[in-house]
Amino acid sequence: MNKNTNHNLKKNIRGKKMFILLAAILLLAILFLVFPRHATQEKVSDYLALSDGTRLAYDLFLPANDGVPANGPFPTLFKYTPYNRAWTIFDKDGQYNFDMPGAPWYAELAMRIRKLIISLVVPDGNGNIQDVVARTEWVGDMIKSGYAVIVVDRPGSGASFGRLAADPDIIVNETDEILNWIAARRWCDGNIGMFGDSIQAQIQFQAASTGNPHLKAILPATTWMDQYSSSVFPGGVYNKALGNTYEQIQKVFNKIATPVDNDTDGILLAQARAERGGTSELAKAVEGGKTAPFRDAMTSDGQKT
Repeated sequence: MNKNTNHNLKKNIRGKKMFILLAAILLLAILFLVFPRHATQEKVSDYLALSDGTRLAYDLFLPANDGVPANGPFPTLFKYTPYNRAWTIFDKDGQYNFDMPGAPWYAELAMRIRKLIISLVVPDGNGNIQDVVARTEWVGDMIKSGYAVIVVDRPGSGASFGRLAADPDIIVNETDEILNWIAARRWCDGNIGMFGDSIQAQIQFQAASTGNPHLKAILPATTWMDQYSSSVFPGGVYNKALGNTYEQIQKVFNKIATPVDNDTDGILLAQARAERGGTSELAKAVEGGKTAPFRDAMTSDGQKT
């Protein structure tokens, strides 16, 4: 097979993939138009404050019937995340921000078509942003079934202020405070479950150790038991490929952080970013981890590996 034939074959395969992608998106748009979706949730985003004054951004989703908020209070699902409660895929100038390493070649095109469809067929739809409901289908089903859902940005991530701490004792105190804050809201019936994967799963284990009476269940997924040996320093050798990719991903997360509702000009988000030096706290943690190649060694900022 000569080079021209091979090039034409690859071009035809790519063309067929593009046709299939566009056909699937068109079908989805038709389904939205034929079967219009009524609002089944009410969403607000705002700040809560920890006892030390640190402001944490959150998204709250409450059940609704055809746009009318349902009567509460509700059992509540809670995610505490350093990976942003919501992702701003396109900024106010239309710039594409979600340039994740390893993303397929058609990722930006698919997101732009998604944005167009949402703006046309979803009431008050915002195709610029992906929140937890857009990313996790079953969460939307739980809201329809009568659960409230709240997702909170950890300090030093998303639109939250403060600095991100890896110390489990600090995470325990943070989650205990937030659980009590949630339970005291009028929309919560005092029964809380947590969910999330990876670091968000580790946070659940730490939250469960508090014995907080409002935390009734946890749903940790795809997490680790020994991160040092399994992924970061397998065989005692630093996993450079993983570290570099993770660091790039965290920088993207910093770009796609989403302001809360009343921060219409993005000033609060800019202030939160400035507090952490304009970058991701997790990206800095990865860089610091390279200097501590022994189990339980201390990084340059005083954290344990």
